[in-house]
Amino acid sequence: MANKPLTDIRSLDPTIRAEVDRMILSYEYTYREIADYISEKSGLTVKQMIVCIHARNLCRREEERQNGKPQSRQN
Repeated sequence: MANKPLTDIRSLDPTIRAEVDRMILSYEYTYREIADYISEKSGLTVKQMIVCIHARNLCRREEERQNGKPQSRQN
């Protein structure tokens, strides 16, 4: 039986999600490496596109935070 697919990184255990966010913001890891890390830690199937979407939203939120702009959505 195949592993359950992950559809939203926000639903991960907070410890795993914090590490994923750190990996993304470090710019030291590929989306494939991050997806593999999530799969290893959670047992879920993770597509690179899910990591990409989360990374895009995370980087946008970080940029808004650094520029002092209000965050209109919690993605």
